[in-house]
Amino acid sequence: MLSVINYPDPSSPPYDQRLRTIIFCLILVLISSAVFEQVRTHQFVFDDLGFISRNSIVKDGITWKGFTWAFTTRLMGIWHPVTWLSHMLDCQLFGEFQPDTTL
Repeated sequence: MLSVINYPDPSSPPYDQRLRTIIFCLILVLISSAVFEQVRTHQFVFDDLGFISRNSIVKDGITWKGFTWAFTTRLMGIWHPVTWLSHMLDCQLFGEFQPDTTL
């Protein structure tokens, strides 16, 4: 009777290495969560009012007008279109920003 020998797949890392990688990732997630948990109670800072709360273009969400505005505007001396688009997407998906719910 022939017996089949199962050889480990040479392309996959050993089990203990995969386990260490998973444990490392979980620890990293836990540390990051612990550090950033405190920001849940923070309020907006001085420039958030101009950038987000009182900015009707950002609060309208992703629009063609907002998209072109993000790439052509320097507000408070800062040009950062990707940040503008990110804020617009947040408003589009989650509604107007509330300082205690924005995480």
